[in-house]
Amino acid sequence: MYLNQEQFITRAEALAAFRQRWNPALPVEEIAIANAADRVLAQDVASVNTLPVCRSSMMDGIAVSFAELMQASGGAFPWTGVIAHACADTGDDFDDAFDTVLAVEETERHADGSLTIAPEAPIKQGQCIKLRGSTVRQGQALLDKNTRLQPIHLALLGTAGVCAASVYRKPIVAYLPTGNELIPIDTAPQRGQNIESNSLMVQAMLAQWGAQTCCYPIVKDDNAQMEAALLDACSKADVVLLNGGSSMGSEDYASRLLQKHAAWFQHGIRCIPGIPVAMAMIQGKPVINLPGPTLASYYAMDWCVKALVCHALGQQPPLRKTIEVQLEQRIQKPPHLEMYIRLHVEEADGRFAARVIDRRAGLVRLLTDCNALFIAPIGKGAFEADEIIRAELLDGFDF
Repeated sequence: MYLNQEQFITRAEALAAFRQRWNPALPVEEIAIANAADRVLAQDVASVNTLPVCRSSMMDGIAVSFAELMQASGGAFPWTGVIAHACADTGDDFDDAFDTVLAVEETERHADGSLTIAPEAPIKQGQCIKLRGSTVRQGQALLDKNTRLQPIHLALLGTAGVCAASVYRKPIVAYLPTGNELIPIDTAPQRGQNIESNSLMVQAMLAQWGAQTCCYPIVKDDNAQMEAALLDACSKADVVLLNGGSSMGSEDYASRLLQKHAAWFQHGIRCIPGIPVAMAMIQGKPVINLPGPTLASYYAMDWCVKALVCHALGQQPPLRKTIEVQLEQRIQKPPHLEMYIRLHVEEADGRFAARVIDRRAGLVRLLTDCNALFIAPIGKGAFEADEIIRAELLDGFDF
C-alpha cells in the first residue's frame, strides 16, 4: 500500500492547520532570575529599585563645586589652586556640596591639597554626573510579556531589584521510539537490531527550543502496547512524538493509530526526505509521527516540532543566517516537492562555493560534512551547476 500523494500538503499548510486547532495556555510558574535564562515571561515586568539612589559619578574623577571653581579660577585653564573637592570614582556618591565631576585624567592632586586642572576640555556645570533614577526608576517598565529572557536581561532585572520572574512552564514533549528492531544505546547490536539514538537528538533539539522531553522506553511494534503508550503520552504532554512506523508497511502501526484517535489527521508532506510524516490532533494535543531514519526525523523536528514549541511559548521560530552560494553540481528533484539538500560551503576567491553532499555518501558524511542546508522549493525541478542559491547556515558555522 502506498501513500496517496494527491492528498499531501505543504509544510506551511501543515503548520497552519496545527495553529488553527491548537492555542495552548501553558501554566505559569515563578522562578529565580538566576535560573530564568531562555525562559519566556508570562507577564510584563517593572522595576522595584530606583538607581542611582542619588546622583553619582559617571567616571573616575574629582568632584567640585562648579561655582567655587569658576570663582577661584576665573574660568581660565590650566589652573592650579586650592578649592574643596572629593574623590568621585565611577558609581560613587559624594558630598552634596559638589555638583560637577572632572575626569581624573584632567586633574592632578597635590600634597598641599591644591588641584591642577588641565585645559583639555571645557568644563560645564553638572558634567559627568549620573542623576538619580537615570539608570532605572521604581515602576519603570522593563520587559514585556512573551519576552524570551537573554543573559543581558537577567542583569537588567537584577539591577532593577527583580529577584523572581513569572514565566511559562516549558512545553512538555513526549517522545515514543517505536520498533521491534530498536535497542538502547548501551547495548551491542545483533543481527536485525538497530540502535535507538534519535532520542538523543530529539531531546537536545527540544532543550534548545525551550521544551522539556518526557522520553518513553522503546515501544515494540504491538498495536495494543503502542496504543496504550500513545494515550498515556497524550494525557501527560503538550505535544507527542512517535518515531518510526510512519509509512505503510505491515508493522507500521503508528500512523494508523493516529488516524484512529484523531480529530484531525494528515499523512504525507510535500517535502523530502520525510514524506511520510503523519500529523494529528488527539485529545486536543498535536501528535506527530516522525519517520524513523535520523535525517528524515531531524527535518521533521526542524520544520514542524520547532514551530509548535515556539507557538506554545508565543514565539516566532528562530531563523538561520543565510548566504548566497554558487552550486558546484547540478541538483535534480521532483518539481512538485520541496527538498532538503545538505551542502558543504567553503569560501574561495571571494565567493562561497557549495558542494552538494551526495545522499549515497553514507550517514557519517551526510552529518559531519554538512555546514549548510538548501531547501529547494516546490515548482522547480533542477538547479544547475554554477547557479546562485541562498543557503541556510547550520548552528556553529559562519563566514
